Amino acid sequence: MSTRLSGIPLFIVDDVDFIVPYDELILEYGPEADTEIAQSIGKYVSRLIEDGDTLQVGYGRIPNAVLSHLSDKKHLGIHTELMTDSIVELMEKGVIDNSRKTINPGKTVATFCMGHTEAYKFLHDNPAFDFRTIDYTNDPLVIAKHNNMVAINSALEIDLTGQATAESIGTLSHSGVGGQADFMRGAVWQRGARRS
Repeated sequence: MSTRLSGIPLFIVDDVDFIVPYDELILEYGPEADTEIAQSIGKYVSRLIEDGDTLQVGYGRIPNAVLSHLSDKKHLGIHTELMTDSIVELMEKGVIDNSRKTINPGKTVATFCMGHTEAYKFLHDNPAFDFRTIDYTNDPLVIAKHNNMVAINSALEIDLTGQATAESIGTLSHSGVGGQADFMRGAVWQRGARRS
């Protein structure tokens, strides 16, 4: 028999026939090697971020490079699909405090984390984090409720008409569809959206 608490199934131990404890190290994710070009792009893009903005950050060296240039900002917030080492570093510096978020103030909201052991340790039992299901974090209507929402993503290819892809390189599939489109829509739909 199972019950539900906030959508999470809970199981009564007496109803389980066998429990097999298993312990292993959590998988760590190392970001791609940084480049001078990525840092230059990150420096320019970081100038678009204002104090008090709420950020969504995608995968890759460009979003990480942007975050590496935000140390002089104040009161940033996070509502994202992916939690990264760079976000944790900015939280430890006090740059990200989520104090000006329109919804979920005081909380860094994400769906999953990919980083190093130090980031996982920082997350463990930390009340500053609120991990939600993807139908919440990636809902463009929820995203649009944030004031000053900024979506930071990168593209793998852009054609002459301005169409961009983050899933393929030419005819080769590079990754599955992520939340980039959801966050771009939500950021554009917010009241007073900035477009850069």
